[in-house]
Amino acid sequence: MKCLPQDASARLVKLCGLLGSAHAGERAAAGLKADRLLVEHGVGWADIINTAGFPADLKSSRRAAYPERTGRPKPAELLREHQRQAWLLLACDCGWNEWERQFLSSIRNQQFEPSERQEAILRKCRRKADDWRKLSEVAP
Repeated sequence: MKCLPQDASARLVKLCGLLGSAHAGERAAAGLKADRLLVEHGVGWADIINTAGFPADLKSSRRAAYPERTGRPKPAELLREHQRQAWLLLACDCGWNEWERQFLSSIRNQQFEPSERQEAILRKCRRKADDWRKLSEVAP
């Protein structure tokens, strides 16, 4: 994988900033100059995007999260944070109604990040579980 020199990288950042211009001609010129800059340095767009910190695939990003681990990861390590939270909330059966149970099940299986509304409902479920746990600890 090739990298741009620092001065060329700074120039590319400026050119990419122009891609959001309201003027079509300015956007086109910036895109063409950015592409020429990469060609001039023998770098492809895939090299630039990969060096920006985006994992090549989901497995490599998960492996990077657990550098000391060898072998296959545990199933819980493959879950995204919202999936892990939903899984743990479902595991503690604190009197979920049917709607809450279905919601947590859908979040547990959801591969993409939850919406703001889903996050708010998930926080509400966490508060309910925390309250339930506090009550169960106090009860004799």
